[in-house]
This record gives sequence, C-alpha cells and structure tokens, in this order.
Amino acid sequence: LASLRRAGFAVAHLVPASGIVRGQSAIASLAAVGKNEAVLRTDVAQILSLETQPGGYPGSLMGAVAVVRQAFMDARWYDDVWGRYQKSPSGKPKPKTSVSWAALKPAVDGTQPVFIETHGMLEVLRAAAIAGEAKVTPRIIGSGDEYKRVKDIAALNVPLIVPDNYPDAPEFETSDDALEIGLTDLRYWNDAPGNAAALAKAGARFALTAFKLKDPTSFRGA
Repeated sequence: LASLRRAGFAVAHLVPASGIVRGQSAIASLAAVGKNEAVLRTDVAQILSLETQPGGYPGSLMGAVAVVRQAFMDARWYDDVWGRYQKSPSGKPKPKTSVSWAALKPAVDGTQPVFIETHGMLEVLRAAAIAGEAKVTPRIIGSGDEYKRVKDIAALNVPLIVPDNYPDAPEFETSDDALEIGLTDLRYWNDAPGNAAALAKAGARFALTAFKLKDPTSFRGA
C-alpha cells in the first residue's frame, strides 16, 4: 500500500488473484484506514481468467474456455428459470437456489462489466469472442504483446487494460551466451515498450495499469 501511495495512487481496483471464474471485485481507498472504511464500492465487476490449472482441472486452454462458457450458459439458464417461476409460480416446483449462478446475474444482464485477464494477444481475441457469445460487457486485461495483432485487436472495439511491466534486457556475459538468447525473446524485449503507442495509433481504447509491476513507483517512468 505504501508503494502505491508513493506512486500517486489514491484508490485501487482490487480483484481476486487466482482461478478462472474468480468472483467479484471492489474499489478501495489506499488511505491508512481500517478495512471497512477503505471499501468504497463492492460488486464492481466479475473477474475471469483464461488460466489453466497445472496439475488440476482444467489443465488446458480449451478446458479453461469451456469453464467460462459453461458458467455463463448456466447463469443465463438459472436466471431464465427463476424469471419464469416468479412470473407464474402457481403449480410449478420452486427452482433450487444457487448463490454462485445468482452472483453472475448482473453480468449476464449486462449491468456489470466482466474483466478478463489474458496471457497473450491471441487470448485477447478469444476473450472478446467468448464475451460476444455470452452477451456480456467485457474489459480485457492484456499481457503487453497486443502490438503483434494490433489491427485485429483494435477492430474488436473492446476496452483494454494494458500493463507496462516491460521485459528486462536479456542478460549474458559472453558472446557465446548471447547466441543462446532466442530471436523471439529479443524481439519481445525490443518491441514491448512500444505496445501502448501501437494500440493508440491503431485507434484502440485502452487504459494503463500498474498491475504486475514489482515496484509501482516505476509506473510513471515506464
């Protein structure tokens, strides 16, 4: 918290850190106050990630995508079932209650945005397609390599949240060590700092974030 305050941040968007369908986020003050006093707004957004679960389920990107799709289909089905029951309950069995599916109702209604964390520019395209299929309002958290497919990503017309945790320069001691550094890594190191400029030039809508920065005070100088 102290490092964020030194960087000039007064509030933060706090999100669950792990899982696929992660839950809801909150806006909190970074002032040195109690936890209850710090919370400014709850239930801000639903947080998702196309993250695989090493050693668990799902262990593949296809599985993670399936979990997200199924969650939204189940939530919309649950909302429809309860909606029909509430309109005409007479003679019908009362549907079972699910707090998990009920929590997704604002998202499937379109009244609550859905933030989707991605791990590469191809996942940005996948996340936008999933959101369109589910008819939810997406905000996509990028990984910093959107410049590789910048025209396609800008054409999505989906708001992006772009990190500025650029890769460190490759380290090597001898010329032989330098030959072991892959061309892909070199290109990423060279091109990633221009990611935001490429998105702006392509007309994409985006905000910058200190997310994943080891030292938030470096945000302004990035």
